[in-house]
Amino acid sequence: MLHFAILIDGGFAKRKLGNERFPATADHYSALIEAIQAHPALASMRLHRVYYYDSEPLESAHEKPLGGGLVEFGSSPVAQRARTLFEQLSQRPFMAHLHQTMRPSLLESRPGSKLPDHLTSGGRCT
Repeated sequence: MLHFAILIDGGFAKRKLGNERFPATADHYSALIEAIQAHPALASMRLHRVYYYDSEPLESAHEKPLGGGLVEFGSSPVAQRARTLFEQLSQRPFMAHLHQTMRPSLLESRPGSKLPDHLTSGGRCT
């Protein structure tokens, strides 16, 4: 029996399955996966794995450029929803969560890449 895998771009899917007022949930992703599995072209195949790819939410705090003050990104509703979604998806069958954390040191080593000074002081860019 042939197997197939599903790759979901979390950043894209979140905007297609939900919106700002009604964000996408793990149930929305389950419905999407079921719809893909039900496609006639996959009828004779078996699901191997679902790969969900998205970046981790920004957890650091930064100063507002205009008006001052500190923004705690890690405590924002968007970051909290992202963490909850990652947790819920990790409990679903066949689900593998692939995430990306970009570290300035990795980008600096690439030829021709230059990061702004405020990102090269050990901060995390996600």
